[in-house]
Amino acid sequence: MMIYQKMAAEVFSEFSEKPGAMFSHAKLEEHIKDAVTNAPAPKKKSLRPDEALEDPSIGKYGGGARTFVIAIHPEEVGVLVTPMRTYNTTKGSAFKATIWEAGRATSASPPYFAPIKINDVLYRDGTAIASNPVEEAKDEAFEIWGSRPIGCLVSIGLGLKAALPLEEGDNMKASTMTEQFLEKDTEKTLFEIEAKKYCAKCLGISESAHRWVVAGLKRESLVGKYFRLNVPVGMENIGLEDWEKISLIRALTSDYMDTVEGKLLRNHVSQILAKAYLAQRSGYWFNDTVEYLWWKMKTMVRTPQQHKIDYPQRLNKSIAGTAAPDVVFGRSDHKVE
Repeated sequence: MMIYQKMAAEVFSEFSEKPGAMFSHAKLEEHIKDAVTNAPAPKKKSLRPDEALEDPSIGKYGGGARTFVIAIHPEEVGVLVTPMRTYNTTKGSAFKATIWEAGRATSASPPYFAPIKINDVLYRDGTAIASNPVEEAKDEAFEIWGSRPIGCLVSIGLGLKAALPLEEGDNMKASTMTEQFLEKDTEKTLFEIEAKKYCAKCLGISESAHRWVVAGLKRESLVGKYFRLNVPVGMENIGLEDWEKISLIRALTSDYMDTVEGKLLRNHVSQILAKAYLAQRSGYWFNDTVEYLWWKMKTMVRTPQQHKIDYPQRLNKSIAGTAAPDVVFGRSDHKVE
């Protein structure tokens, strides 16, 4: 949020000469490269502006987290998304690009910025097709960890309410709305109507993806593991370029997280992650904190040899029917690697 606030004032004040794009991408690229060089790293300032997207430290102790972003071709050929990965999977390799190019591609939302060419192929932001890429995330997890169960899946929404009727056709036709705006015949007005139509499409797709996941919670063993955080009202009228409304975004988000729904979701996610943390620290998966403390006390008065023989036998009985969050930690049997 702080990086966005710093860069937005400059990025959204320099207009583009290219058709179909309101703002110049040159300043955006400059700020993305600056963000890369100042990003946290094992050694300060060790990342170059043209740092490769692929992360060779993934899979090693203390290495980076697997990350992917979604982009599509401007023509939406075949309506397929391109996952720009930092890692290799059984399905495909890490995407051959730099970090700033991937960031630029996923920022190329029409009508804000023009597409970017990477390896002679044009890409733009994938939110028009996958603004809530939960299905893509599940596919990626399967390609990495196979059929191991997902421990926690969190989806963060774009906001709700007012913009949805535009996409769902609630007695307001886009053509009629366009004609009303065209009467004013200004470049800014044309940009605003295109931006609103684009945002409405993204919101509709995002909620549809959420409902699809909810419908299959039992089938995919995600009951109590899938969580959707989405500010219910107020965010729908804030555009990508509205950097001056950062304080409003913070206020709306804070108010939502302080509601009963927000607190419950936050607590559920925290408990799952805390449980995973205990598993990482101890090397085993525990049913709850009490289980972990019991084991800790027991190992304090036993030799390593006694623990090695005794505890795994008890562990195998206690974890029956309990699955560790394999999407958080890779593991072999019940021991975290």
